[in-house]
Amino acid sequence: MAGAWIADHLPVIDHVLCSTAERTRQTLAATDLLKPSVLVDYTDEIYEAYPEELLALVSAASPAERMLLLVGHSPGIPALAELLAGPDSDQDALARLRTKFPTAAIAVLQQDGDWADATADSAVLTYFGRPGD
Repeated sequence: MAGAWIADHLPVIDHVLCSTAERTRQTLAATDLLKPSVLVDYTDEIYEAYPEELLALVSAASPAERMLLLVGHSPGIPALAELLAGPDSDQDALARLRTKFPTAAIAVLQQDGDWADATADSAVLTYFGRPGD
């Protein structure tokens, strides 16, 4: 369901950073994003990563890649989303994210500027939820 939601609700993805774990690969496969035009990097670095390590992966993305999809795991992904979510974020979505980030939940954040500019509170959380809830 998460993969289908991503395919239906997000604009064209330029670059995907995906954990090598089977569940994350299955989620990505369900998005129908695995096309030659989408750069997909599978990396072990996402599994059990701390938010700072995930931020380093995001920050290394090319400025030409405007839409980045990170497919990973707790607790790193929830912590990264909370770290990036700035004061202009949807406060209801942020409260739900802080309460619980269940399996297959999706956080959508908008970042102005280049990925290298991503820091704490630099993005806006625009959506948080779990498809089907």
